Amino acid sequence: MTRRAAVPLAALGLLAAPSALAQTAVPDYRSMFVQYGGKTVQAKLGSYCHPNAQGTGECLELDPKKDYPLKDAATITVRQGEDVTLLFKHTVSHLAWRAARIDGLGEERITWTGTGRAVTKTFRRWKIKLPRTMARSSDVLGFDVNYPNAYSSFEVRIKVLKARAAAKK
Repeated sequence: MTRRAAVPLAALGLLAAPSALAQTAVPDYRSMFVQYGGKTVQAKLGSYCHPNAQGTGECLELDPKKDYPLKDAATITVRQGEDVTLLFKHTVSHLAWRAARIDGLGEERITWTGTGRAVTKTFRRWKIKLPRTMARSSDVLGFDVNYPNAYSSFEVRIKVLKARAAAKK
């Protein structure tokens, strides 16, 4: 079941003072881009909780059993053992990722999980390192992104290529 609600973010601990938001423009946390091998795709937004100018927030909670994997997510080809770059419009405080395959019932089965690392001082460019042993049957990369005062989840479809052969010494 999908649930959408207006929630006082101060009650969730996401904002210290609702009046502080009313004085500034509210950032849009709905965008994330995934880069690999010279290609860039926009990730599809899933569940989220974002602030608004009234000091409350708009939250959308998707049902993991019914709503995932996200429909119409863009596809990018990646390679085992290599870095994937993630780009954001706003500062990110923490990033967790998962790789999953889609089973015969259309449900996600997790094949690997990890955390990202920020590669810029602005915390807007992150990298994840795909393991050399990540299942080539993985179909989806999912991301849980925490901002200083918001949360978003994203997905992209993936095609996983075999790891490059190790260089001989």
